Amino acid sequence: MQLTSTTDYSIRLVCFLAYKEEPCSTATIATSANIPNNYIPKIIKKLKIANIVGSVEGVQGGYFLLKKPETITLWDILDTMESTMKINKCLEEKQEGECCVPNYCHNRETCKVRAVFEQFQMDLERKLEEVTIAELIGKAAKHPFGNTYVTLEIDAETGKYKRVYAYDAFVRDYIPKEGDFREFIKKYIEEYVQEDDKERITELTDIGRIEEDLINGYWEKQTRFRQRVRDTEKDYVWMELHQYFNIDDNVAIFVLQNSILAARHMSSVEEELESKSKSIEENYWFAIELLSRILNERNLEYSNSRLETIHYTEKIYQKLAELYPELEITEVEIKNVAHLAPIHNVGKIRLPKEMFLRLDELTEEEEKLLKTHPELGAEIVARFPKDKKLEHIQQYSRDICLYHHERYDGSGYPYGLKGEEIPLCAQVVGLVDVYEELINSKNMHVSTGKEKAIQMILSGKCGSFSETLLHSFLVAAMQSDWEPDEVD
Repeated sequence: MQLTSTTDYSIRLVCFLAYKEEPCSTATIATSANIPNNYIPKIIKKLKIANIVGSVEGVQGGYFLLKKPETITLWDILDTMESTMKINKCLEEKQEGECCVPNYCHNRETCKVRAVFEQFQMDLERKLEEVTIAELIGKAAKHPFGNTYVTLEIDAETGKYKRVYAYDAFVRDYIPKEGDFREFIKKYIEEYVQEDDKERITELTDIGRIEEDLINGYWEKQTRFRQRVRDTEKDYVWMELHQYFNIDDNVAIFVLQNSILAARHMSSVEEELESKSKSIEENYWFAIELLSRILNERNLEYSNSRLETIHYTEKIYQKLAELYPELEITEVEIKNVAHLAPIHNVGKIRLPKEMFLRLDELTEEEEKLLKTHPELGAEIVARFPKDKKLEHIQQYSRDICLYHHERYDGSGYPYGLKGEEIPLCAQVVGLVDVYEELINSKNMHVSTGKEKAIQMILSGKCGSFSETLLHSFLVAAMQSDWEPDEVD
């Protein structure tokens, strides 16, 4: 596999825009980045579609990055510019509308050569996903463990470990090939794990308690924590810890790796929060806005989704307050819930983005994975600033993310809550989510008009909602101000 000249020029272009930090004209890019003029329009067109580059008109206009250099990976650019990044044809998947894959190999499921290619492909993609544009232009801080991926095999009886694999040279130097796991983990936690996470990681990695929580002789545990950078408490990178134990083998597997994709987005959110000299509440709302932006950047929501979600949630809530005063809904509650509503799907940023770009139906495995996004979203908002003054807002955020797919008759997920067990804010946002999906779906077979969408929801075809909520929804939808103003 060899990258095209166009791809090579596109990397130069993105690096140049990241370095300049201001709009640049075609002429400036061509001259300064040494890119032929005739390549630039084709490159810009693809990068715009991928939401990597934007443009502004006028004398001082030009092209600029839509995202921070820290959030743009080398993989993002290569995957955008190349027709395929697969190292061999046998790794290609069938595209929509194709009856088969060209040169399809019928031995692919058992072919040992393909298995080698598949592992190499995974390693290649992981490496490219770990390299950011900020690193390429020298504007990213180097983390003490580099781009980490390390696997240890631990003898549960003796506590001795063997290093099975280590991706980074620094890690290989830091962790000997063999040693005492207790000594290693104690040293690592003391030197690198952020203070707030030390106790939790110490308990989780205690091999003296390794036979606790066994189910059929086996367990697996996963968590995320903050690893310090340059011996500071302020600067850190998010890490993932995966542990597996089988009592038959009496062996535990310990896997430590950087949280690369969604975590990189979340780290940028938290870094921006640190840099803002605002009150905790202002920081909280700033984070909400950033999360909404990330959802749009990853094409997980349609254009203008944030404003529409706020508008519909507010209108339904207002009718609930007006028609059912016994609910004691306040104006503050209406405002807060409406402006928190756009983050209900934020858990999706931790799922493969390819799932949301396809128009065909998800596989059974993908459907199962998709249903984890409410809990993932609740985990994300749990890391936001905490303060007694924000207790209500924090609770709304968690409830909206965690329960917006619960249904009144108990048929929803992730917990199958029934009736008023479901917080009102989640009930309202859940209905708005269904309505917006019906009128804005990318799938022409699902998308429908306002009137039909209302009928489908009222008839129960889209899940069960309370009579109180359905009544308020219908009254709100019949008002002249139901549709939001057009946004350019």
